[in-house]
Amino acid sequence: MALQRSSSPKLQVFNTALIAAQSGLMLQDARKDHKFWGRLVESAVGTHLANTAAGGDCEIYYCRERNQEVDFVIKPDARLAIRSRML
Repeated sequence: MALQRSSSPKLQVFNTALIAAQSGLMLQDARKDHKFWGRLVESAVGTHLANTAAGGDCEIYYCRERNQEVDFVIKPDARLAIRSRML
């Protein structure tokens, strides 16, 4: 059995427009800022996964140890796994 421990919760924005609007950057400038663009894409993926998890199709986790992190760990719903094997 894997050792489980809790880490600080990850703040997940559910609308990336809020992040983009507050940045004041135009699209071409946002894309040039690789760090900002990476956070925006990560938020978009996280929003999709959080909505999927809210529908009961999976569970989503985040883990971090010191300066290393895994953004999203997805545990599929057992019903979903059985259905996908049957197809």
